[in-house]
Amino acid sequence: MVGEEKIGKGLNMGAKNHQQKWQRMAKLWEEFTEPGRPSKDDISHYNALTKIALKSVKNPKIILLGCTPEIRDMLYKYSVSLGAEVICVDMVEDMYKSMNRLIKYHNKKERFVKSNWINLKFPKNSIDIVIGDFVLSNVDNEFQAKFLQGINRILKNDGYFINRDCVIKDNLRFNTPDRMLKKYAKKVADKEITIKQANSWFANSILWASWFKSNNETDSLKYFKEEIEKLKKEVDMGTIEKIIFNKFLSSWWLMRDKYWTMHRLEDNKRIIKKYFKIERIKYSKDYDLAKVAPIYFLKPKN
Repeated sequence: MVGEEKIGKGLNMGAKNHQQKWQRMAKLWEEFTEPGRPSKDDISHYNALTKIALKSVKNPKIILLGCTPEIRDMLYKYSVSLGAEVICVDMVEDMYKSMNRLIKYHNKKERFVKSNWINLKFPKNSIDIVIGDFVLSNVDNEFQAKFLQGINRILKNDGYFINRDCVIKDNLRFNTPDRMLKKYAKKVADKEITIKQANSWFANSILWASWFKSNNETDSLKYFKEEIEKLKKEVDMGTIEKIIFNKFLSSWWLMRDKYWTMHRLEDNKRIIKKYFKIERIKYSKDYDLAKVAPIYFLKPKN
């Protein structure tokens, strides 16, 4: 392995801090909804693309980058019907163990491998599918080429990389946090979404908006610290707004020291196209920000 500190940096933080933050994320996972977790529509796309990728494949080997419970449950049926071996890869075993309580199916053909994503220790051309949810955004710009090269290396020539990404579209516009909060409070009042969804949609809207403040292609809740501190003192906040905001402070706001990497849509495609052919792009329709969360169906370039 490359030095642990260097690899940790490649995953947007020092190695020790990286583990601590993902341990914290594991504890908070149940408070999150889409887009931080894949939606029903997202999983439907993942399933349809997996089915295409595994057509005529027997006993496939599948790597899941991370431990996303919704994807693990989706892959369970492929273990039953096709004998698929599912390998969850993460630097933090606590994340895997924490997600175990959220899965519906305990897959006997699933196993965990503790590893960073930049140096995947699997034989060349040995994997049928690599699946990841928002994985590229967890890798610094400096290491993204090595990350994608590594996935390309371990995939079979007819294998696929299926991943949901987060991008910045040229026409993307945002309100300020106080207006975002009012927007989602109204949706709750109109019974369009739940408090839990409002919390996640509010947090992720801030995350995407923070990209415009960072000037270095990263996003973090920390970039809106001043605005959030101001909201804490807001006395005219409505009842639903207070409930959503307090839920945000006790969940997503605890991750304000975490950073993600994000690119404009065309730059994102350009980076991916160096190592993969983009065969399909899917967009879900069941949550805010789905229009900036494409699901890519990628075939390795030889």
